Amino acid sequence: MEILNKLIENIEDYEIKDSLVGVFETIIESKYCGISSTLKPAYRKPYNNIDIIGNSAKKVAKLALSDNELEASIGIATINSALNRDNLKLKKINAYDLLPNYNNVGVVGRFPFIKKLKHQINKLYVFELFPQKGEYHSKYLKNYINELDILAITATTLINHTFEELVKYKTNKTKIILLGPSTPLSPILFDYGIDIISGTIIKDKDLFINGIKEGKGFKNLKGRESISIIKDEY
Repeated sequence: MEILNKLIENIEDYEIKDSLVGVFETIIESKYCGISSTLKPAYRKPYNNIDIIGNSAKKVAKLALSDNELEASIGIATINSALNRDNLKLKKINAYDLLPNYNNVGVVGRFPFIKKLKHQINKLYVFELFPQKGEYHSKYLKNYINELDILAITATTLINHTFEELVKYKTNKTKIILLGPSTPLSPILFDYGIDIISGTIIKDKDLFINGIKEGKGFKNLKGRESISIIKDEY
């Protein structure tokens, strides 16, 4: 979890103003409104019940290190709320729009765009911790990495702590894009083999939170904007 410790070290320590842990998304507000997917533990685990609102972002961000996935979701959202964006070269690019530019694509995560993408490229490999028919277990990524032009990794791998295991298979041939609402907008990720960082910023907090309160899935949430940072242009 070296990457998480580095991200926590690099956030600024703001007071947390607000929080909302929704069914699908978690939002923490300190300097910014930070987002994370909400993951639930595979089996019942006690929740720490740490006070969030009014607490230190640095302290709450350490929940990202927890093996309780709900706590880790809160921790990642907190990191995303406190990362400095002032000097970042942010581009209004949706990660999905980049993928059809490549012939052979690997995806870690069961994204809703997979069915559409399959018909736009030569070959699609889907890797999952709990694979379904036509998918590969993520442990076999190392066997296919050299066949891929680009690998799209869900940022929920930071929550379930599988990120570092996956990126260690990085090759010069294969670009890696980290995507999803949990993605930290930090160039620190470039040091771990990521070539494109693709996340989300909240433009209208009230509109976004209203969607979370209504139990909407991420693609139906309004008040957000897709943002990317590209290593070659940074």
